[in-house]
Amino acid sequence: MRAQITVRGNITGLRSGLVVEGGPVDLQGTGTGAYMEGDASGTFLHASAFAELEHWIGALRLAPGVRAGTERSSSRIFAEPRLSARFHLGAFALSGSLDRSFQFLSVLRDDRFFAPGAPMWFLRKEDHPVSVADGMSLAADYWRGGIWTASATVWTRRFSGMPSWRPESVRDLSLLEFHVGTAAGWEIAVERHEGLVRGRLAYHHGRVSFHDNKENEYWPRWDRRRELDATVSLDGLGGLSVSLRATVAAGAPFWFPVGRLYGLRYDPRTWEHGENTPENPLRGLGPRGDFFAILSDAQGRVPYYGRVDLSARYVFRWGRREIAPFVSVPNITNRENVLTYRPSQSPTREGNHLVAEHQIPLFPFLGVDFRF
Repeated sequence: MRAQITVRGNITGLRSGLVVEGGPVDLQGTGTGAYMEGDASGTFLHASAFAELEHWIGALRLAPGVRAGTERSSSRIFAEPRLSARFHLGAFALSGSLDRSFQFLSVLRDDRFFAPGAPMWFLRKEDHPVSVADGMSLAADYWRGGIWTASATVWTRRFSGMPSWRPESVRDLSLLEFHVGTAAGWEIAVERHEGLVRGRLAYHHGRVSFHDNKENEYWPRWDRRRELDATVSLDGLGGLSVSLRATVAAGAPFWFPVGRLYGLRYDPRTWEHGENTPENPLRGLGPRGDFFAILSDAQGRVPYYGRVDLSARYVFRWGRREIAPFVSVPNITNRENVLTYRPSQSPTREGNHLVAEHQIPLFPFLGVDFRF
């Protein structure tokens, strides 16, 4: 539930309100072959009040604000101060911001083994720390006639109390740890908003590192050092529109596997249809469900990521109705982007070779949108 009031003025304005959020969280790991063991279920209730003041001093806009609240499970009180400023000078604008944010609900992720599927939200216990992120950013923007825009941004963030899970063979939730980390980077982008040909070109450069409870440094999976993203679209061709997007990025980090251990591991990518029976209790776990990887403390990076997506649609109008068939072709070059590596099931005398697991291949699909 959210209630907000906004007061606008030529020089000063105010935005304030109340937010109450709550609900159930059901995360249980039970049964043979479950991905996790333990119970992180329960209900949560958060309540907060926020206020932001906007004040203009000539071409300078100042916007200090704060959000304060509490969460029911541990009666913890939090305060999130925020300060932003923006200076306009013709077609240019310079802006900066400082902020702190708290997070009480998080997604349980295995920091080493990649598990696809829906996110697993878990409810923290009273002795678990709250995730806190402190951030700072500086940006410069440029407009040219409303058709072209360009921007350059520098940012940095510091994290604490970030949940990280490196399960052993038992995959017990008691192995959950809370780590600290930092992230910093910069980005430049150019965009065209009008005309037959529109598009955006952006380059991102950043670095993310974390430290575990023993002060060992590691890279999280979302640490992509470099990324170039380009989008081009053609619109206004008599109902036909075409778009092309290309992305090239540095490889994501992964943990080196050193072997495989016989046991139980749920892997939805290798699901084998059929019911479990007393004679075959592991049938639902898949052909590789009776092994899990042994991962080392060393990290590497997969090869660079490259992908080109193509899509097109044509709009038919029938009175007030609109019918738009479309075709979308992800990864039209069919590049085998590596997701992660696993050890081969047949080691040789030279050692245990790594086998790449790839991401989405060339996979076109058709669809139709209806509006009425």
